[in-house]
Amino acid sequence: MEFEKSKKSASHKSEDLLLNGTDYLRLGTNFQCLISFFSINNNKTYSSKKLLEIYKASPFFNFQLTGNFFNYLPKYHGPFLSKNVQVENYLEIPPNNSFLKSLDSVVNAKTKYKNVINNEAIGKFNERVNKIYSDCYKFVFLENSESFKDIKPIKYEHEWSHALVSYDEFICFTHSKNSFFLISLARD
Repeated sequence: MEFEKSKKSASHKSEDLLLNGTDYLRLGTNFQCLISFFSINNNKTYSSKKLLEIYKASPFFNFQLTGNFFNYLPKYHGPFLSKNVQVENYLEIPPNNSFLKSLDSVVNAKTKYKNVINNEAIGKFNERVNKIYSDCYKFVFLENSESFKDIKPIKYEHEWSHALVSYDEFICFTHSKNSFFLISLARD
C-alpha cells in the first residue's frame, strides 16, 4: 500500500483544510482506489455538513481521476464538473453496516469489461476500510455516482469522463472532531 504525505492546505475563511495522507491502491487491472484523510486543525467543532462545505470550497475538491492518472485540477471532480456536485448530493448511508455493504457491492460489481481483481490489494483495501469503519460515526456517498453508471457517451460532463466506466465516492466522518476520509473507487 502506498502512502504519501502532503503538506498542502486550503483556506476556507479562517479554516485550513489539511490533506494528511493519501493511499492509492490498484485493486485490479482496471480498478483503482484512492483514500485521502483530511482534517481541520483548530479548536472549533464542525458538523459533517459544514465539513462537506469546507471540502467543496477547497482546491482538494477539484481533481481528475482517469486510469492511472490522478491530478488536482480546477473545475473537475472525478468524472463530473465541480459545479454539478453540490453538498446536497452527498447522501447519508443508514447505520447497521450499510457502509461496508455498499463498498462490498462496488468492489464485487460485475461489469461488461474484463475485470481482473488483485486479491492481495483487495485484502489490503478491506483491512484499511475496516479500520476506517471503526474510526468513523457517519458515512455519506455521492449520489451522482449512481447516475454516472447509466450515462450515454454523448452526455458525459467533460472530455475525460469517458475514461471511467464507473466512479463511486464515499466520505467517512471520524469520531475525533473535524476530520474525514474520502474513498474514491474508479473502474477505467
